[in-house]
This record gives sequence, structure tokens and C-alpha cells, in this order.
Amino acid sequence: MATVARTTNTRGYIPFSITTANDETEQIAVNAGDTMTISATGMSGSTAQILWRSSPNATGIPLSFEGSTSFTSDFAYNFEAGGKGFVSVKMTVDGGTISVVFTK
Repeated sequence: MATVARTTNTRGYIPFSITTANDETEQIAVNAGDTMTISATGMSGSTAQILWRSSPNATGIPLSFEGSTSFTSDFAYNFEAGGKGFVSVKMTVDGGTISVVFTK
């Protein structure tokens, strides 16, 4: 597993490009009440999870939505942090490159 760095350093718009299964975006720090949209495109054949951590070294817990913890098609997920922590996206099945954007 590799940590994927953001492709640019733009305030409020944090893009990533994930190309390999088990690779994960760098962790985005959030505080309680922070909101953001997490979106991914290019998901054809890929599967991804949004992971929550209470600290940088904690095990990532997949966020659940509509009874599932994995995305298999392009998505936009509105996220509100319930507390201070870290959020990331991990590609679990490689179907090609996916583009992930965190918009604060």
C-alpha cells in the first residue's frame, strides 16, 4: 500500500489520482463539524472506500452509506466530521485510475 500525495496544493480543493489497488490518499485532517464533499470519477471496474481515523496511526474505519462500505461507481459523498480526526479514500479493487477530490 502506498500513500498518494495530492496532485496540486489548492485551498479548499484537494485532488488525487489513485492508480493501484490498496493505495490510499493522504489523510485529510478535519475538526468536529467540518463539512466537505468527497467525490471520485473513473470508477469503472474499481472499488473504493472512504476511511475515517481518530488519529493518523489508527486503523481506518470504512464509512457506511446506504448499507454499504464500498463505492463501485462514480460518487459524490457529503461528509460532516463528528469529531476531530482524519479522512481518506482507499482503492480496494483496481479497475484503472480514479480521480478523487475533497472539496471543503
